Amino acid sequence: LAQTHPLASAEPPARVCVSALSDSSVDFTVQIWCANEHYWDLYYDFYARVKQAFDAAGIEIPYAQLVVHTKKDA
Repeated sequence: LAQTHPLASAEPPARVCVSALSDSSVDFTVQIWCANEHYWDLYYDFYARVKQAFDAAGIEIPYAQLVVHTKKDA
């Protein structure tokens, strides 16, 4: 998606890196070059396309949760 976006520059090529291994996620940083005037259009449209691609592939975005079990007195 980063390399084929119509507002992205071909050079330098887009880069995707793992930026953190969090408690319930693997965080990525995506660097895409574009003309200054297209920055915000590319920014918001790219993440919308990523979400659509995740949905199409059945990939769910995790969220932190806590499960609490209680025990009855016997």
